[in-house]
Amino acid sequence: MSRAFVLLSLLTVLGFAVAGCGTSYGPGGNPNQQGAGNQTAGQDTNSQPQAGGLKTPAYTAAHNACSLYPLSELARQNNVKATPDAVAKAYEAGETTKVGKKQAYQGCLDALNNK
Repeated sequence: MSRAFVLLSLLTVLGFAVAGCGTSYGPGGNPNQQGAGNQTAGQDTNSQPQAGGLKTPAYTAAHNACSLYPLSELARQNNVKATPDAVAKAYEAGETTKVGKKQAYQGCLDALNNK
């Protein structure tokens, strides 16, 4: 009985090791391969739309955070009035640089306005 348990345990560990040995490219596939899918569109800082010109981590983080909940919930979480400007300023305050503040503010506003 104990030999069977040891053998089963060994095979299980070996199975997990083999299953974990795949590619390190993630769900989007090999980025160098033609036709690789982009499953992180809108979240990855390199896949932001060109129109706004804001392809920064501060913009992306604020946009993602402000698109998760309705305005009233975001206002409640940040203890501010339920206005887009007040909520965006709350996310702006989380950035340390002047440029980061501007981009976080714009990212949150864009999310609240469904852009």
